[in-house]
Amino acid sequence: VGSTTGAVLMLSSVNLPGGEQRRRTYEDSLNMRTLYAEGDLVSAEIHSFWADGAMSLHTRSRKYGKLSFGVLVQVPAVLMRRMKEHFHRLQDIGVDLLLASNGFVWLSPSPPEDERMQDDDDDNSVELTEISPWGGHVEAQVSVEVRIRMSRVQQSLRALAASWMQLSLEAIRDVYDESEALGVDPAAMLHDDTRERVIRRALERKDAGMASGGKDKD
Repeated sequence: VGSTTGAVLMLSSVNLPGGEQRRRTYEDSLNMRTLYAEGDLVSAEIHSFWADGAMSLHTRSRKYGKLSFGVLVQVPAVLMRRMKEHFHRLQDIGVDLLLASNGFVWLSPSPPEDERMQDDDDDNSVELTEISPWGGHVEAQVSVEVRIRMSRVQQSLRALAASWMQLSLEAIRDVYDESEALGVDPAAMLHDDTRERVIRRALERKDAGMASGGKDKD
């Protein structure tokens, strides 16, 4: 969880298959690994803190659960901007973002329009053990173009973190757009000089836009 203390996800704090609402049984505890197993990457919400500082987690909402079919990027937690909503969709790019407060960022392809998740009003209607409406055919359905876009978003995140800049949707999009405008290949952003050039140009463009907006107001 990116903390000096541990965290616990209890059986009573997860949804059962099918969204079934009932008391957990001994058989459920034996079958816990059918939901989550060691090594799984899970999106969860902090429910409470215990006296020793450990965190109690829960995934009792359809937007939380096991993450799959995506890419994990880790950045210093201090760079994460506090926000009310952590789940975001870059509409015209086809990439979903989960910006967690602990510095873990999850990238995944946006599902097709007719397969997208229902609104949170239907949280208890169905069980979602994996946050991916693509099902088991995701690798066959995600185009090379979307994979390249995911890679560009990934490198934009790393560029911001390497420059010790605060991460926000606006900052990520600024770096993404600038790297695309410069014709920089995502792999080239692994090099320090290229990454710094993209960041510098993104900042210059943003400053120019702010200056232009200030003049218009005058």
